[in-house]
Amino acid sequence: MLKQFTLAAALLFVASPSSAADLPAYPFIHASGKAFVHAMPDRGEIDFDISAYDADPAVARGVLDTRATELHAVLAEHGHADDKMDIHDVRREMRKPADADPKAEPVYDFVCTVHVEVHDLTAWAPIMSALLDMKNLTNFSTSFSVSDRDQIELDLSIEATKDARRRAEALARGLGKQLGAATAVSSGPLKNLSTAIGLQTANFYTPVGKPPPGDGHDLLMIVTQNFQQDVDAVFKIK
Repeated sequence: MLKQFTLAAALLFVASPSSAADLPAYPFIHASGKAFVHAMPDRGEIDFDISAYDADPAVARGVLDTRATELHAVLAEHGHADDKMDIHDVRREMRKPADADPKAEPVYDFVCTVHVEVHDLTAWAPIMSALLDMKNLTNFSTSFSVSDRDQIELDLSIEATKDARRRAEALARGLGKQLGAATAVSSGPLKNLSTAIGLQTANFYTPVGKPPPGDGHDLLMIVTQNFQQDVDAVFKIK
């Protein structure tokens, strides 16, 4: 399941007595490791607004109540309990159309925010399609997650550390040496090490994953989740 990609910026350094005091006092190899995985989510969330306006505030509020009832019916139809939907932040605003008679009665805007959790993504497309067909629903946004995120991150840490060791072993073999024990491991770059020994390299690696979809993305699409772990490690050279 796991795929790996190694940042080719492993550094080799043999320390000397004139080295900075905080550097290891023995020959060492500094190597970076990387691991990533594309995981299909098993949970989704939908956020949107219900918006209605009318000169009569009771009518506008009634539209919100009607849509809320319809939303409960949609979720129930697809096996989702009412506690998976939260309607909150109901607000009323008064406005006048730009071309309206100044003496005309104000129009009332009623808006509320809705949050829906979908824990069975086989129902994602039918639920999303039903919501998109409903009137007065605006400002849609979606997000996804995986329930075993902790295990995925643990596995990535292990694989990234193994990857760093493989890179360090290759460097040691190139010198006709053997790799010794690890003396330091960091989740992410080791601070100041590369600059301290004058071997800072450019980061030419393109981050895994795509930017969040914009306003025009397909709301019916389930978006793959991308996870990535970087490690830095220091090993002795035998």
